[in-house]
Amino acid sequence: MLFSEKNYLFKDKFLFYFIILFVFTLFSSVFILSLFKIVNMWSFSQAHINYFYGFTKRGLFGTLMLLSENFFSISSKKLFAIFFIILTTLNIYLFFKIIKIYSSNFLLFLFLSLNPTLIMFSFNDLGGYQRFDMISILLMLLHCVFAYSNNVNYNIELYKKKLFFIIFPLIIISSFIHEIQI
Repeated sequence: MLFSEKNYLFKDKFLFYFIILFVFTLFSSVFILSLFKIVNMWSFSQAHINYFYGFTKRGLFGTLMLLSENFFSISSKKLFAIFFIILTTLNIYLFFKIIKIYSSNFLLFLFLSLNPTLIMFSFNDLGGYQRFDMISILLMLLHCVFAYSNNVNYNIELYKKKLFFIIFPLIIISSFIHEIQI
């Protein structure tokens, strides 16, 4: 009986890590493409809105992008690509952290992890990649992880601190990048 439990746990972990590796392998092709070509030209053009001529909505990212280009000699194309590579990687990590509890149910886990409308959306439709809406997705996933960890540990005060000191400031900052967060 003990051997079959270990075998079962090994299969769950193997499936979990195999699917994560598969998803990251798929997204790595988009990541590499984005380093050489602008995948979403509309978002890239919107990213150049800045505060140099006065306050305007969606100006924070453009201001930071132009400052990094002037002071650190990082091209706006590279910074734009790297920002979305990091953002997408964080979203994938948090998404799999959330659905890990379903890894024992093969069909449900497979459905959630490879569903074209969930984390795989920006891979299946490149128009969904490099969009600033991914910041709000990151915040929702982060909040879900905080709420779930609070549910497991039953520490409402820690949850409130995470909400007040992490989620709310990130919402405020991200609203200056893309007002849809409001």
